[in-house]
Amino acid sequence: MKTFIKILLFILGFPALIGLAVYSSITVFQEGQSYGFLTFAGVLVLALFFIAYLITFIVTEVKAKKSKSKKVAQKGMVALVLVAFIFTGGLWIIIDVLLPDILDDATSGTLLFDDVRENYKVQAEVNGQLLEDFIVRNYANENLDNSIALETYLQEGYKNERVKFLIHENFTALDTNGYKAFTGTGPWVGLADADRLTIPVLIHLLFNEKEIDETLPFYLEFDRIPKEIIYDDMDPDKYYYGNVERDDPEAGVSWSVLDMAGSPMEISLGGMLVDMDPGLRTLVLSLIESLGPSLVGTLRDIVADPDVAGAPIYLGIKIGREDIENTGIILMPSNESRGVLDYKANAWLDSNNLLFAVVSLFPIRLWLYIWGAMVIAMSVAIGAIRMKEAKEEDEVQNEEEQNFSYREFQHTEYDDSDLDDPNLSPYEKAYFKAQRERIRKA
Repeated sequence: MKTFIKILLFILGFPALIGLAVYSSITVFQEGQSYGFLTFAGVLVLALFFIAYLITFIVTEVKAKKSKSKKVAQKGMVALVLVAFIFTGGLWIIIDVLLPDILDDATSGTLLFDDVRENYKVQAEVNGQLLEDFIVRNYANENLDNSIALETYLQEGYKNERVKFLIHENFTALDTNGYKAFTGTGPWVGLADADRLTIPVLIHLLFNEKEIDETLPFYLEFDRIPKEIIYDDMDPDKYYYGNVERDDPEAGVSWSVLDMAGSPMEISLGGMLVDMDPGLRTLVLSLIESLGPSLVGTLRDIVADPDVAGAPIYLGIKIGREDIENTGIILMPSNESRGVLDYKANAWLDSNNLLFAVVSLFPIRLWLYIWGAMVIAMSVAIGAIRMKEAKEEDEVQNEEEQNFSYREFQHTEYDDSDLDDPNLSPYEKAYFKAQRERIRKA
C-alpha cells in the first residue's frame, strides 16, 4: 500500500507538472511547428530536469530499501526536496533573470518580456502569422514557385529552403539599406517609430542623403507594380498590374521610410468632394480617372529617381465609388510588392526560430510558479513515508534482537526435591546433583 501511495505522490509531482506544461504549450507547438525542436525547447528543458529528478527518486528509494535505516531515508528526503527545488524554483529564477536580455537582443528592443509573460499564446499566434504573411506575399509576387500550391508552402513553413533563404537574405538588405541607412541621417526614423511621422519628418526621411550598399543583393524574381487608380470596392488582388520579370533577380534595391512602417499614408480628399456641387464632383472624378494614371506615373518616376528619394513610393489615387469620403491620395510602400513585412515584423521573423524557443519557456515558467511547490510537497511526503517504513523496520529488528537475547541467556531452574527419591542410590544422587550444578554454572 505504501509503495502505491509513493508512486501516486510521485505522479502528482513532476509528471503532473510536465503534463500541465505540455497542455499549456499546445498553441506554441501549433504556431511554430515548422521551426523544429526549438519550438519544444521549454518542454525539452523541463524533460531533462525531470530525468534528473527521476534518477534522484530511484537512487534514494533503492538506498532507503536496502539500508532500512531511518537516517538514510532522512538524507534521501533532503536530497529529493533539494533537487525538486533546484529544478522548479531554480529554473524560473533563471528564466526571469536571463530571458529579458535574450528577448531584447532577439527583437532589437521591440518586444518586452512583460508583454510576452502576460500573453505568450497571443505572441505565438502573432509570430506564426508573420511567417504566413511572408509566404503569401512572396507567392503573390512569384518569388515562390507558383507551380507548387500555396497550401504546400504554408504547411512546410520555415522547413522550406526557399522560404528560409528569402527570410534571412532579404531581411539583410532591408536592415542594411533600409533601417540602418535611415539611422545615419539623424533622429528622424526614431521619431517615425514613435508615431510622430509628421510632414517635416517625412520630408527629411525622403530626401536626406543615405549611405547605400549597392552591391548587397535583394532576391526578387518579378516587379509587382500597383495601379495608379484603385477603387474602394475593388478586390485587393486587383490593385496590382501583372508581374514583370526583373532584368537581374539579385539586383540591390533601395527603401523608403514607408517601407520601414509597412503601411500606406492616405491624404483624404473626401471631405472636399462631399461639399462640391454634384455636377462639379462628377467632372472632377472623371478628370482624375482619365488624367490620373499619367500624372501619378510621372510623379512615381520622379520620386524613385536616385537624385530625389531614390526609392519607390507608389503614389496612387483611391476613388470611393461606394463612399465618396473614401477618396484620397495614397502613398504606398513597396513592402507588399517586394514580399517583405514592415521592419519590426521582419526583424521578428528573421529571429522567429529563437523567438519561438524563448516563447516556449513561458508556459513552463507559469507552471513552475504554480506547481513547483506541489512537487516539493510531494517530495517531502514521499520522504516521510520512507522514514516511517524505516522506523517500522527498526522496531521489528529490535524486537527480534530482544527475543534472541532472551533465548540465548535463558536457563532452566531445577527442583532438587526429586533427589530425595528413596529408589536412588547415594552415588546416583551425588552424580545428578553434580550435573545440575555444572549446568547452573554454565
